[in-house]
Parts: sequence; C-alpha cells; structure tokens
Amino acid sequence: MTTDDTEMACSVLHVLAEHGEIDQDALAAAFATHHDFDRGYGPAVNRMLRPIRQEDADWRRLSSELFDGQGSWGNGAAMRVAPLGAWFANAPERAAEQAELSAVVTHRHPEAVVGAIAVAVAAARHLGAFEEALWNTLRAGGDVDTAGAIVGGVVVVSAGGAPPQPWTRRTEVLLSWMPALVRGL
Repeated sequence: MTTDDTEMACSVLHVLAEHGEIDQDALAAAFATHHDFDRGYGPAVNRMLRPIRQEDADWRRLSSELFDGQGSWGNGAAMRVAPLGAWFANAPERAAEQAELSAVVTHRHPEAVVGAIAVAVAAARHLGAFEEALWNTLRAGGDVDTAGAIVGGVVVVSAGGAPPQPWTRRTEVLLSWMPALVRGL
C-alpha cells in the first residue's frame, strides 16, 4: 500500500525529474497537489498542506509556525529523502545540501533537518542488503512504515539492494502522476 511516506518521496522524485534539483516552491506545490489525507499523514502536515493547495498559502510561513514556531522535528523529512540521495549518488555533499532544502519545506527544526541530511547522505553512499535491513527494522516496531521507508530507501540504491521479486509483485503500482522517466527506473 502506498503511504504518506511513498507519496512524499514520489513528490521529491517528481521535482528532481522536473528541475534536476530541489526547487522548494515546486516541492511544496507537489506535496500539496498530491496530498491524499487517507495515506496516513500526520496532523501537522495535513493542516499545512490544505491551505497551500486550497488558498495558495505560503509554505514558508506555515512551516515556520508549526509547533509554536519551533518547526516540526518529526521524521517526515527523513522518511522521504532517500530517493534524493540516490539521485545525487556519489555526491554526498550535494545530497546533504539538497536534503536540507527539501526538509525545511515541512520540517524546519534543526533536528529534523539533520535527520534528513543523514538519510540522504547514507543513500548517496549506496548501502545494500534490502531484505535483511528491512526485516531488522520492522522487528523493532514503532512507526514501521516510516522506518521501513527510510531503511528501504537507503539500501535499495545499490546492487543487491533491490526488494525480493515476490515482494515487488505484490506492491501497489507506482503513483500515476509520476513522470515517465521516474516510473521507468
């Protein structure tokens, strides 16, 4: 099933495919346009994306007002950014810079930004062993779809990191609004 994590990671890929790098305005618009409330988004992001979509509200103001002006320090920025690390594979400094740009659109707190940078840099360095990494993550419990999105995104970018074929045969088709370039990867 496609979750909020998948939907937002696809928005990151969409912006990368269209712009070659993170364009924050385009990313905020992609998040808002493709936001599907039923995918399991957190309440703060739900409250933020609706006015962007419905009223063309300024994402900068909305993001900075979250959590009494501290900005969100949740895991959302980290869970969606592994594809960005893969996009900038072998360029971890560029991945880190782009991860920061991606993070602050919804998660301005420095701890959330650092988390996103860490995931993007790990993905840029090509880690592997998808199945083992994912099962170990899921056994830990907690927010398993987000933890799985982070770990899966990091390990899938290298040789030997692909999900097992029986798993991919049972997954939902990638979102139809993704550019053909990305769907064909």
